[in-house]
This record gives sequence, structure tokens and C-alpha cells, in this order.
Amino acid sequence: LIALPKPTFGSEMTGYPKDFATSTLSSVEELSRASTGSAGYGVAVLAVGGVGAVVLGLRDSAAPWLVPPVMATARAAAGDLSGATVALLTAWTVAWCGVAGAAYLWHRRFRP
Repeated sequence: LIALPKPTFGSEMTGYPKDFATSTLSSVEELSRASTGSAGYGVAVLAVGGVGAVVLGLRDSAAPWLVPPVMATARAAAGDLSGATVALLTAWTVAWCGVAGAAYLWHRRFRP
């Protein structure tokens, strides 16, 4: 068996005080829950969003424009990619990211 070294934290690892490592972790946790308010609700939103992106991105979906072009890109990459297809997927991605980013910033700013 190989003996692994004991993990180190705070000043032992980075040279910063232990409070710095702890405060950075709490900042990351707060940032990841910026829009949802709790870790449990955040995981639920991510799970529903991931499944929704696949389901709504299917070929016969009623509203594929509601999700980023994940499935459309996968279908296009499996076949021959034309310049028009790449341009359309790029425009769709940029537009979707702009709308989603604006909605996130608005929600984060006005969340009670």
C-alpha cells in the first residue's frame, strides 16, 4: 500500500492565514447560491435545468428555443457541419447566454 500524505489547509498549504481559506470557501458557497438562496434549492434548480435542457432540446420538442442548443449542437456535430449551421448555432448560443445572463443579474439584484 502507498501512504498518502495528510492533506493540509490554510496557512500550511497556501501561506495565507487559516481565516483566509475559510472566508474564501464561504464566499464561493454564497456565490453559488446567489440566485437560489439555499444549497438544496440550488441543486434542484440545476437538476431540473439539466434534464430540461435535454428534454426540450429533443428533435420533436414543442419549444427548443427555451434551452441552450445543447442537443442541436450534438446532432449537428454528429453529421456534416456547414458554415450556415455553425453560424446559426453560434448566434443561438450567444443570444441564449445574453438573455440568461441578464435574467440572472436582474434576479440577483432584486432578490429579497
